[in-house]
Amino acid sequence: MKVKHLSLTRHPEGSISELLTISCPLMLSMLSTNLMLFLDRLFLAHYNIQAMNSVVTASVIASIFLDGVIGIAAITEIFVGQYNGARHFKRVGTPVWQMLWYCVFTILIFLPLSFFGAPFLLRADVHYEHGQDFFKILMYFGPLYPMVTVLSAFFIGRGKVKFAMVVALAGNILNISLDYIFISGIPGLLPALGATGAALATGISQTFQVIVLFCSFLNTEHRKVFGTANWHFKKSLFFKCFTVGLPNSFSNIIELIAWSVLADMLATVSQDHITVYSIVQSFLLLFTFGVSGLQKGLMNLHANFLGGGNLQATKQSLYSSKKVVMLLIGIFAIPLLILPDYLISLFINTSSDPMNQFELAKSIKQALFWLWLYFLFDGFGWLFSSVLIAAGDTKFLMLMNVTSAWIYSIVPTYIVIVLFQGSPTMVWEISLLYAGGNTLCYYWRYKSNRWKKNTLRVA
Repeated sequence: MKVKHLSLTRHPEGSISELLTISCPLMLSMLSTNLMLFLDRLFLAHYNIQAMNSVVTASVIASIFLDGVIGIAAITEIFVGQYNGARHFKRVGTPVWQMLWYCVFTILIFLPLSFFGAPFLLRADVHYEHGQDFFKILMYFGPLYPMVTVLSAFFIGRGKVKFAMVVALAGNILNISLDYIFISGIPGLLPALGATGAALATGISQTFQVIVLFCSFLNTEHRKVFGTANWHFKKSLFFKCFTVGLPNSFSNIIELIAWSVLADMLATVSQDHITVYSIVQSFLLLFTFGVSGLQKGLMNLHANFLGGGNLQATKQSLYSSKKVVMLLIGIFAIPLLILPDYLISLFINTSSDPMNQFELAKSIKQALFWLWLYFLFDGFGWLFSSVLIAAGDTKFLMLMNVTSAWIYSIVPTYIVIVLFQGSPTMVWEISLLYAGGNTLCYYWRYKSNRWKKNTLRVA
């Protein structure tokens, strides 16, 4: 039975205004997080370049576990959105609690990793001393990362994205401030903690966000309207959330492993190959806030629409999102195509060793053009995948993400660059194959309407 849909904004359903109202705060939140990660490494680079390299290495390994558990926790938004869209308000808090119990259970994963994981997972090289401390502390605070995701989902899934954005911004500002203090220390008051300080700053920031979000989650109004005091463990709902989220988690893990393999391959070819890849990937991470924030906002709109049986609004919202993607691509053209020299100057100085640096800068400039095209192809893929995620069609997405990273990226890169010694920019040309292949498959799945048959009905 179709349920009258509860509009998340005052704007018409499926309109660009509604989409931007939901997505813009999420974009800003993700931008602040990306900037925080950038400044985190910048502070460490000024403190000790080996400490920065250690953190980058340890972060890749830590992300496999963190993104894995977060992938399951993130599915909370779908359950909250569909309950909210179906007007089953009293049930909104229940899936949040089931995923909070899941976060508590992850202690069984993170505590052993914190105490015993570093010697087995980190390479015993010159960076190990800094990296092991960073990894240990990050794993110690590990359960808080999915908790932030779950508690934020309670607000984002109901369209209350501004509050979630403010909490994220405050947490990131706290992190940056503590980075500045902990990494380099305060003469006479606090010794320089280096990589350990960076991990502590991140852990304290996560703790702050959990406390603020949890207190709001349990306030009087939310307990009365959304049943947030219903903390009891419900086995069937817990496993329903877990089962739907597990393919998303597995997909994240396999993709991260694939990108780690890609970086190792490039490092074996030449220093220029890994340098071009690392610098351009930094801009990928920085600018991806646009399409990822749009996808997250679109996904929550779809979840509410599907919960209320409003498929027409889903189609209209998807149409509106295509226009927003084109707007974002136009904006990204300014730094990536018009001002690439300025971006390159942030990383390399062409006045020192001008011959080698000039060739390196030329390669990076070419790669930035391919990165811009990558955003164009990949952006549309994220739009179609948002419908599939909102519908709970996560098994298809898992199969796609697991296979496409290897078929469209790793294997071609190995053949073209490792075997035939292709140029450093070719990895970003190959990335178009990956983005385009994903987009075509997501589009096919969306047009086939098979996701409708598999649509998760939580409400």
